[in-house]
Amino acid sequence: GFMRSTTPELCIRWYQTGAFYPFARNHNNDMSIDQEPWVFLDRKLGSELLETARVSLKARYALLKWYYSLFIAAEGTGTIFRPLFFEFPDEERLYVDDGPTESQFLLGSSLMVTPNLQIGQYPMPVYFPRDTWFSFESGDKIIEEQEKDRYILVKSPLNESAPTFIRGGHIVSIQDVSNITSTEELNDEFELVIALKRNNESQILESKGSILGVAKYDEDTIYDRCIMKNCFYKIKAFVSSEKKRETILKIEFQAAVANNDDMLDPLGIFGLKIYNFPINFMEEDEARFTNTLGFLHDKEGRILQSVLLKDAVLIHEKAFKIHFSQPIQIKSGNIISIKIMT
Repeated sequence: GFMRSTTPELCIRWYQTGAFYPFARNHNNDMSIDQEPWVFLDRKLGSELLETARVSLKARYALLKWYYSLFIAAEGTGTIFRPLFFEFPDEERLYVDDGPTESQFLLGSSLMVTPNLQIGQYPMPVYFPRDTWFSFESGDKIIEEQEKDRYILVKSPLNESAPTFIRGGHIVSIQDVSNITSTEELNDEFELVIALKRNNESQILESKGSILGVAKYDEDTIYDRCIMKNCFYKIKAFVSSEKKRETILKIEFQAAVANNDDMLDPLGIFGLKIYNFPINFMEEDEARFTNTLGFLHDKEGRILQSVLLKDAVLIHEKAFKIHFSQPIQIKSGNIISIKIMT
């Protein structure tokens, strides 16, 4: 905020919320107390405030290049940070200006952020628009599209970023920001968060997204190769085989505009988070991950390289993450195939 003095709890909640704003900063005035997160360390919730600010800003940096790509894709029109009814105009309850939906917001059409702006650490009712939603962090399926009761109690603890949910059928790219302190240190390596959803017509589990195919984010590069032309890779992930003993996931990368491959730089994919995968994993079944294979090939099926896995870890039932020993350098027309045998 700007006017009047704050409290540690209020700062916690607004760091969780403001970290997802397009323009985010701690804004104060001369007549209020200092409100940097470290000045409250000798007060109740002081250490929680410092940690919450840290993890919230890390969450922002992890999403920053994906977030930036939303603005480039919009080409100066429409909205990026938007209320729920902008994306779901047929749901009349979203037009009411009070209740849980007043503080919920969307980033593009893929992510929903549900900050807690009330005093106290109680579970809060969250409304989930009519689609399938997953926890962005754990991959836990929160609600199916066909379910009628759309309100669910969601915890919003301290020391974490605001609860965030990914929409089924969407792909979001994030980055490893464990040692990042400025935007200049962000590299061109990404982890894809893939929330699979079954297509009502084809019955195939799939999801789609896009990613910027540029190594430099300077103004001239963005203008010449993105604004004037198109510098996006389209990403499509789908389960190509659902056999009893073998399941295959394919991730295709294609230039958004035909014959525009020369506008795209290779990108590194260092890992995947895959949600709603059609295998019922249990903690005692982690040995199954030893039967995971990865390949990079072209659209004709020619294998370009075998992909060595660093680890494959269960993070929730039907949700797991894979890290590669070396980032996979992808170009337009490349396909990553992940085969899991049980």
